[in-house]
Amino acid sequence: MTDNQKVELLLVEDEPNDVELTLRALRSITNRVHVARDGAEALDYFFSGPDAPGLSGPPKVILLDLNLPLVSGVEVLERLRADERTKAIPVVVLTSSEEERDIARTYHLGVNSYVTKPVEFAEFTQAIQHLGMYWLILNKRPNHDSAPAWSGRPLQLNGDSPESAADLPGGSEHPLHQRVAEAVQRTETLRDRLIQTAYAIYSEAADLAALLEQRGDLVSMPAEIDYPTDTKRWRAIAELAGQMAQRWERRSDLTP
Repeated sequence: MTDNQKVELLLVEDEPNDVELTLRALRSITNRVHVARDGAEALDYFFSGPDAPGLSGPPKVILLDLNLPLVSGVEVLERLRADERTKAIPVVVLTSSEEERDIARTYHLGVNSYVTKPVEFAEFTQAIQHLGMYWLILNKRPNHDSAPAWSGRPLQLNGDSPESAADLPGGSEHPLHQRVAEAVQRTETLRDRLIQTAYAIYSEAADLAALLEQRGDLVSMPAEIDYPTDTKRWRAIAELAGQMAQRWERRSDLTP
């Protein structure tokens, strides 16, 4: 299989309209998309045998719905993260569910991002294009044969830190455990806010750069705007914000 034939994105989605809208939104970015229409088909793409296409040429990213027939999206994510051959592939949950338990569970399993499907057509298209631009163009990944896989284990402190709260004297009631838990919660909250802010900057800066590129269709704009310079500047800001969001989203970056 040549590089031009390799699948760049695996879309796991059972709703025909959402499949069509997603493929249409991605046309300007890539046409190398494979669609799995249920969870079982998605697992077969990776685990049907030693020559499974998902193993010989893993996609750059997986867009995964949660509400799937046969095998749920959560089960697909769990299987992908449990296998050494697939656990490093970026997975973005793209779903209609806004349930906090779904968000918490998928992040616990190691999802890279959780996106709620916009209801409006224009917003849905824009969201898919932003995801495609980020994960297929801006995101940099090591060769899948040499990439260190995420261990799936929570962050441990250096030194002789206990493996769990049960190993501390007094178990989970030990003051040290309580302080660590509170610190972790505060840090995770701040990190999530940083990621959300970085993605928002990426989206707005990319939109602004696109608007500046359409300046020829505008009747009048402020003379102080230097279109070529400003367009490059906002594209650079968008790329930097996207890279920042990606860096903070990677669990490996939090390892001491």
